[in-house]
Amino acid sequence: MDIIKITKNSKCFSEIDSLIIVVASLAISFEYKLNGFAVYNPGDYAALEGLSSSKIVRLPLYGPVETALNDLKPDLIEITIEDKKPSIQTFQVWTSALQKTINYIFSPYFVIFYENNYSEARQKFGKDFLKWPASWRMGWVVRNALSHNGKVYFKNLTTPSIDWKGVVISTSQQDKPIESILNFTDILLLLFDMESDLK
Repeated sequence: MDIIKITKNSKCFSEIDSLIIVVASLAISFEYKLNGFAVYNPGDYAALEGLSSSKIVRLPLYGPVETALNDLKPDLIEITIEDKKPSIQTFQVWTSALQKTINYIFSPYFVIFYENNYSEARQKFGKDFLKWPASWRMGWVVRNALSHNGKVYFKNLTTPSIDWKGVVISTSQQDKPIESILNFTDILLLLFDMESDLK
């Protein structure tokens, strides 16, 4: 189990702060619709499963909305990452119905993060894209897909395949929906790797 600590100095702070507010708000609305009330306690979380990463990301359900209602920003956001494995734990509500919705919600956050940090990445890693770290090369592929109707898009069909943690995307997958390769959770983990590689 890993814990990602995001502070106000983190490059992804604004995106993650907004994201956890949206996810907590969706959870509250589901809970309220099911039970007529929605109360979360410290430590409660939404568990989001990766498609290709074999990971689960826990996003906090208590704190994001409460902090926003007080017109404040958190000093620290902690995101827990664990291996996906058969679990004996049962969750009060389980649904995959919102997967596409969450993918859509997260897409602009990823593109904004990429665009806001692209110049720094180019300055740090150089102009030769082939020498960039795997995270930023895959980030480039994801950013292009999200900006081209959610489908893998290579302008240059001789571009070598990109491998990030065993996930390979190549020109042979041109026009394939990115969500069939990497879902929201996978792309969130990619964003954390991209931030880490900029340090």
